[in-house]
Amino acid sequence: MVNLAVLENGETWGITGTNAGVLTGSLYGNVSTSGSTLSGTGKSFSFVSGTAESGTLSCSVSSKASLSFKTSVGTTFTGTYSTAYDQPALLSNLAGNYSGFAVGGATPARAATVVIDVNGNISNSYVSDSLICNTSGKATPRASGKNIFNIELSFSGNFCALGNGATTSGVGYFDTTNRQLLAITLNSAKTDGLVFVGKR
Repeated sequence: MVNLAVLENGETWGITGTNAGVLTGSLYGNVSTSGSTLSGTGKSFSFVSGTAESGTLSCSVSSKASLSFKTSVGTTFTGTYSTAYDQPALLSNLAGNYSGFAVGGATPARAATVVIDVNGNISNSYVSDSLICNTSGKATPRASGKNIFNIELSFSGNFCALGNGATTSGVGYFDTTNRQLLAITLNSAKTDGLVFVGKR
């Protein structure tokens, strides 16, 4: 299972997993196209080994139809275009309570509930005995008009996987059919981040 978004500015964000829905990794890169060829550089993050590898990627593409993707670290897949990308990113669609799983580059998946209000404000809290992590942030529709949101997050507490005071930024996609949110954010150094997949 691969969900990949190639944005209008060349940024490429992806989440990988098994057919059973287990998250296994994520992808980030910057690409450009020439004819039917897409190429660029990026990183592959493995949630299984807790490692990140830099490399190159190449892809043969057919506009709004299909792609065949390969990275220098061995990740390959073939995918088809989703017309859901052409839907507008509406905060009224995104707002709600999501139950799912969050995972970082060096931390295992953990059940999480994320709340997004009609203004795009994001909140999540984990409190157990003396273990605390509060997450806050903002989701805003991208100017492209596509079904992708910019996401900014900040973390505070003694049990935050990325550390107290850490911040991340990235993108989110809302599947209106399955009512599912897929989000991936990275720190400024692009060395670690947070992936969330949940439904409402």
